[in-house]
Amino acid sequence: MAKATKAEREARLNRIYSLLLAGATRYEILQYTATEWNLKPRATDAYIADANAMIAQEGEYYRPREFGRAIARLHDLYKRAMKVMDFKAALAVQRELNGLLALHEPAAPQAFRFEGLDDALLQTVAQSLKAKQLDASVVFEAMIVELSEADE
Repeated sequence: MAKATKAEREARLNRIYSLLLAGATRYEILQYTATEWNLKPRATDAYIADANAMIAQEGEYYRPREFGRAIARLHDLYKRAMKVMDFKAALAVQRELNGLLALHEPAAPQAFRFEGLDDALLQTVAQSLKAKQLDASVVFEAMIVELSEADE
């Protein structure tokens, strides 16, 4: 059997790549390559390894670029939906964009630092308030109001 040309190898690799993406098993690919190209299992395994390397490379991405691309695509879809007055689609796109940007996530809790008080003491105060079923933020806000009134 003659050695495959570079073009034939490339076509075979692309075909095996497609078969793997379609969910074909090694056994199915071995049958296919034996029937179509008269390949032995060892040669087929080399093609499968190269195709798997291509698939792995497809999985590598640059997050900021892909994030930006996703946002740009959603903005484009939103614009197109509004242009044809498809409000249902526009709302679905907006919801997807909100989820991507985590706009529905609660704001990160704020940490307060008091000069002269260490974190352990503040943690003890917070635990004591919690044990008495008191909301620490309400207690601290009341203290601030009271201190502000005392300054007047």
